[in-house]
Amino acid sequence: MNLPMRRRRRALTLVELVVVMVILVLLASIATTIVIRRIEDGRRTKALMDIKTMETALDLYKADTGNYPTTEQGLEALIAPPTTPPVPCQVERTLPEAKASAR
Repeated sequence: MNLPMRRRRRALTLVELVVVMVILVLLASIATTIVIRRIEDGRRTKALMDIKTMETALDLYKADTGNYPTTEQGLEALIAPPTTPPVPCQVERTLPEAKASAR
């Protein structure tokens, strides 16, 4: 008598599933650290560009008025004419936003 051959299903064992999960977790952690590092690099670059923009605005202010704004005048002097001495005789607004709002 021939018994019908049983079809054997090949399934993943528990050990194989754990190994696959460990590999996936390792790949995810590597990807996460790369993404976080890139975000930090982007923030650092943006901060450097903001500093450069402020330097340019201050240099333009000095070119227009002959000196930098005082501590009392602050960076507000880049946007609006300062009211505290020394008040420059001729002030041009140096930031693009200030020029756009003056039109």
